[in-house]
Amino acid sequence: MAFEQRDGTDYLYRRIGSVGKSLGPRSVDSEQMLYRFKASRDQNKTRLQKLSENLNTQAAILRSLGAGRMPIIPARILRELRIHGRQTGLRVIGTNALYAYEALASVVFEEGATATGDIHLLQNDRRRLRLLTEDKTFTGLAKLIQDKVDRSFQARNKRDCRLTNNNGYMVELIRPEPRPAWKKMAGTEPPIEGDLVGVPIMGLQ
Repeated sequence: MAFEQRDGTDYLYRRIGSVGKSLGPRSVDSEQMLYRFKASRDQNKTRLQKLSENLNTQAAILRSLGAGRMPIIPARILRELRIHGRQTGLRVIGTNALYAYEALASVVFEEGATATGDIHLLQNDRRRLRLLTEDKTFTGLAKLIQDKVDRSFQARNKRDCRLTNNNGYMVELIRPEPRPAWKKMAGTEPPIEGDLVGVPIMGLQ
């Protein structure tokens, strides 16, 4: 939210991505609205930072007690997706999904059953992936993971389906193969240019 000039007059605008909405010309009320917005934003950023620090501390304690089952990298990825993309429709499939079963059923799988070096994210390709930063601007899945989880994650090329970090851990974005296979789906377009694009897999419909 900020003032923007139009025809010599300042107007207060709220923007989400490239879409802006005018909240009226500069006035005492609009200036107070902007002040409250900035104060609330700063307060939320501080609160989020403290909560993240507390979560990291608790995670370290749980790991030392052997109670933190999910590895730190996929856990942090899922936490950021929950914060920045609550309606993305992404689902965890494969080995990492077993941790959810453990929590729901109060059971523990053998260590070999949960050993993995990657996480598979299944995308609902009927709609485009949407991720928002704290400033309400659109971001990509790769950039979100690089900025919030581990900067060493890199794709092999633009529009890749996979990220790999310096330790060899992989994040793979997949989607159901459409029927017919050449059908154009909204989810085939990445949220930002050059971001990850889910690879179609048969049998996931």
